[in-house]
Amino acid sequence: MFKDSLIGLNVHIMESKNKSDIGIEGIIIDDSRNMLTIKTSRGKKKVVKEKNKFLMVINNKEMLIDGKDLIGRVDERLKK
Repeated sequence: MFKDSLIGLNVHIMESKNKSDIGIEGIIIDDSRNMLTIKTSRGKKKVVKEKNKFLMVINNKEMLIDGKDLIGRVDERLKK
């Protein structure tokens, strides 16, 4: 379970059940319970957490994170 805030992290969608989401990259600007809003070079894009695998740089390390592990708001993830 990922317990930190995601806002401000660079993200790249590596795998997705929605093929049009693969390759989306940018900066996370909003983190709701089930969705991430990513600011891309083409504008804002909302993606469902559960259906994607995200490549993120956290503490100078690239990490592949399953969106299922990101479900919940930050305060909900902290309680788990």
